[in-house]
Amino acid sequence: MSINMKKSIYVFLFLSALSTVLFSFKHAAKITEGVVVFDIAFLDLTPEMKQAEAMLPKTLTMYFKGQNMRGEMPTAMGTTTTISNEKKKEFYVLMDMMGQKTAIKQTETDLKKQQQEQDVKDIKVTYSAETKTIAGYLCKKAVITFTMKSEKETVECFYTDELPIVGNKNSTPGFDQIKGFMMEYSINMSGVKMKMTARSVRAEKVDDSKFTLPEGYTVKTMEELKKMSGE
Repeated sequence: MSINMKKSIYVFLFLSALSTVLFSFKHAAKITEGVVVFDIAFLDLTPEMKQAEAMLPKTLTMYFKGQNMRGEMPTAMGTTTTISNEKKKEFYVLMDMMGQKTAIKQTETDLKKQQQEQDVKDIKVTYSAETKTIAGYLCKKAVITFTMKSEKETVECFYTDELPIVGNKNSTPGFDQIKGFMMEYSINMSGVKMKMTARSVRAEKVDDSKFTLPEGYTVKTMEELKKMSGE
């Protein structure tokens, strides 16, 4: 396997984990279908991730309809797409890079197992009086603290109750306790700090085909992908 291919697989593994974090909310109650665009900023990258910085996404375009979601993150080498189909209880992460189309399929059981393996404890949400306007919505601040694999983690976020939502079961710890749509948050994942900020929210019709697995993808498990990368 070429070095470029191994590097793309490494980034895909990181993006797969990131995609799970990004799907931290269900649809806004006042908008039944539409699009939210987020800007992604990566901070204090590790040396290994610094080498692959050009391959990392800078934006996330999230489509939602009913309980279904799709997130598209373009990179220099292709696009990573996440599909969450609530009716079918399926979750896909798709990689279309360097002429290779690979799909990772996960079920609710797989996602719950991953959460258990993270060994999350002592979740606490502290609400602040601080507010700011993001993408035209008045947002309130909250700080989430928890312990993951004996390491203390802190997530700062801004949410709006102008778009009331229900916390997603696939979310970052503590997100399910916040009664609002996450418009901005910073997280530390695998030593990589990143900040997600909503740039725009718009209501529009979304075709059902966006929430199904496209043709042409080779479906693999996460374990198979890790073996390909030599982990």
